[in-house]
Amino acid sequence: MRNRIKYVLPFYHSVSDSPLPHIKNLYNVKTAKVFEKEVDYFLKRYYPVSLEEFYNYSINQFSSIEKPIVHFTFDDGLSECYLNIAPILLRKGVPATFFLNTGFIDNADLFFRFKISLIIEKLKISSKSKVIVQKIINAPDEETSIKQLYNLKYSEQQTIENIAQAIGLDFDQYLTDKKPYMNKMQIVDLSKKGFDFGTHSIDHPEFQYISMHTQIEQVKNSITALEQIIPTKIKSFSFPFTDFGVSKEVFDELFSKQIFDISFGTAGIKKDSAAMNFQRIPMENYNSIRQSLLMQKSKYYLRNMIGIGKIKRE
Repeated sequence: MRNRIKYVLPFYHSVSDSPLPHIKNLYNVKTAKVFEKEVDYFLKRYYPVSLEEFYNYSINQFSSIEKPIVHFTFDDGLSECYLNIAPILLRKGVPATFFLNTGFIDNADLFFRFKISLIIEKLKISSKSKVIVQKIINAPDEETSIKQLYNLKYSEQQTIENIAQAIGLDFDQYLTDKKPYMNKMQIVDLSKKGFDFGTHSIDHPEFQYISMHTQIEQVKNSITALEQIIPTKIKSFSFPFTDFGVSKEVFDELFSKQIFDISFGTAGIKKDSAAMNFQRIPMENYNSIRQSLLMQKSKYYLRNMIGIGKIKRE
C-alpha cells in the first residue's frame, strides 16, 4: 500500500503517580503503570528507534523500513522525565528524545500555562482569591473568570504575574520547592545513558502569535543553549503547542542555514510539505491507546483518499 504507515511518533509531557498542581488543570497525566502498558503496546507492533536512526530513515523517505518504527518523544523537560520515564525506558531498552525549554532548565522560570494552572488551584481553596481574580480580569462570575484565565496568552504574562501577586501565589517559591523541571546534571546524566535531546523553544510561546523573526530566534537560541550543556549529533526541535502558522519561509530559513536538522509538530499521523518536519501523536488526549491509534490511522487513510493528507505551508 503506497500510503502505508511506516512510523508513529507518540509524545507525552509527564508521567506521575501523584497529582502535579502545575499540570492538573491543563491535561491528563498518565500513571507509571499506564505509561508502561502503552510502551509495551507500541513495542509489540513497532520497532523502537533512536533519533539518529529515525533521522537516517527519513533522509531516504523510509524506503528501507521492513517493520514500522516508533520513536518516543517528551516535551517540556519536566523532572518526571528523569525520575519516572527514563527508568522505565532504560529497563526496556527503548530510546527516546526529550525536548527542553531551555529557559526553564534548572527551574529558572515556569511556563505561563503552568502558572495559570497554579492560579486555578488557588481559586479552588480560597474564596477571597476568586473575588480578587474576578476584579482583575473584569469577569462577572467564577466560571467566566476561569475561562478567561485559560485564554490568557504568552503576550499577557504580566497579567498572570499581577494576578499571582494579588492572591499571594509565589511562583519562585514553587520552583524552589517542587522543582518541576530537570536540571543540567540530570540532562547530562540521561545523555550519557543514551537518550537524545532537542529543544522546545526558550520559553514556550505559541508560534502562530509571534513574528517570523522571533520564531527563528526562539529555535536558534534554544538550540545554542542546549549545545552548551550537551553535544547533539542531530539538531532537533519540537514546536511548542503546535506548528500551525509556521510558514514555508521559516522552515526554508531554518533548514537552509542548518539551524536544525529535523523538527516535529503535534498534528497526529499526518504528512507535511516541510520535508523534515514530522507530526506526532499527542498521547495524553486519550484514555485508550488502541482507540487513539485507530482514530489516527482512520483519519490518515481518509485524508489521503480525498487528497488532503498533507499539511501545506504558505
